[in-house]
Amino acid sequence: MIWNKPGLRPVQPPPAGDQAAAREQEPARQQALRLRRGRQAALIGIAANLLLSVAKFVTGLWSDSVSLMGDAANNLSDAVSSVIALFSFKLAAKPADREHPFGHARMEYFSSTIVAVIILFIALQLGQSSVSKIIEPDQPAQSLPAVLVLLLSIVVKLCLYRLNHRLARRTQSTLLAATATDALSDVLASATVLLSLLLSPRLGFQLDGYAGLLVACYIGYQGVAILRDTADKVLGQSPSPQLVREIERRVMAYPQVLAVHDLLIHSYGPGMIYVSLHVEMNAATKLLASHEVVDQIERELNQAYGFKTVIHLDPITINDPVYEKRRHRAEDLLSKIDPSLTMHDFRADTIAGKLVYTFDILAPYELERSDEDLREQITRELRQRHPACEVRLTIDRGTVTAEEQLNPEQREAALTQRTRHSG
Repeated sequence: MIWNKPGLRPVQPPPAGDQAAAREQEPARQQALRLRRGRQAALIGIAANLLLSVAKFVTGLWSDSVSLMGDAANNLSDAVSSVIALFSFKLAAKPADREHPFGHARMEYFSSTIVAVIILFIALQLGQSSVSKIIEPDQPAQSLPAVLVLLLSIVVKLCLYRLNHRLARRTQSTLLAATATDALSDVLASATVLLSLLLSPRLGFQLDGYAGLLVACYIGYQGVAILRDTADKVLGQSPSPQLVREIERRVMAYPQVLAVHDLLIHSYGPGMIYVSLHVEMNAATKLLASHEVVDQIERELNQAYGFKTVIHLDPITINDPVYEKRRHRAEDLLSKIDPSLTMHDFRADTIAGKLVYTFDILAPYELERSDEDLREQITRELRQRHPACEVRLTIDRGTVTAEEQLNPEQREAALTQRTRHSG
């Protein structure tokens, strides 16, 4: 749970009129720009790889070079990958429909997997041919056209790598990143063939097989890395700590917000991110006023990041001595059990003549104790003072940030400062 610090100021409300409308349309414009850049990169990749494939195949036939014809097949597979990317970007940009309410952006992850499998297949084929050349070395065919075609291939593939790498960083596209990796692998493969072609006769030793095996290992490593990165995104990976801190600071900049917790960021593909979080506010504040603040926070996050945000409001009792005493008792108990435990959504109500404790606990993933063990100990400790009390405890697992690790005294000071402005 993030307790606000003294001295924070609320951010400015969203701009009115045309500026607000323009900012609301910004995510759609970014998605359209992303689609346009992806299609451009795919079309350039198709044209370049087809050109290289034809040039290498013709030169390979003329010079009787098996390695060049194999490289031509590699470029043809790259052209197929670019065709896959072209259709992938178009499908990923489709809006949500009845069958896919969260859009189609994850189609890009599926296409990245296909590209990774192609890369692994190329690595396997190159590895097999390299081992064969190590066992039975042969003299690579030398010709000026072959050298020129390989040099052209290296230059073109370097340009494709730079283009796709730059666009991947701008658009956060796993598919373009995979295409960039594939282009860089092709640069190494072509450079290996070229060096073997030039150096082997002079050294009196066939380098082709050994160099090809090293390149195959590198290409295979890159393919596995792409698969792993794509799998992480499909399974759902943790957001960057920087993004989490930025969201928390924006929310806590509103003086009516006492604390924020249960921040969840769900990614359904690039440009399709859903955010949910809980904010604690003074229970004495009128519901309509609190609701307006929550709506304003949602609008700000949506406009700033292109999110689809949902915020849950938790009313918190303040300036109640009995409530504060019980809350302090629960916080002290958690601190004694494990300093990494934090608490939120605390309530201590008398229902039908029985004291009922209701609160949530955030435990870090690294804490080895089971949830059931924690629940039993906390319930047992609370019932030592109130034997007939009921404990409704929810335990969440997550990453505890530095701001969440305030000690009880710091939290009390921060909460006191906040409640002066919360109404």
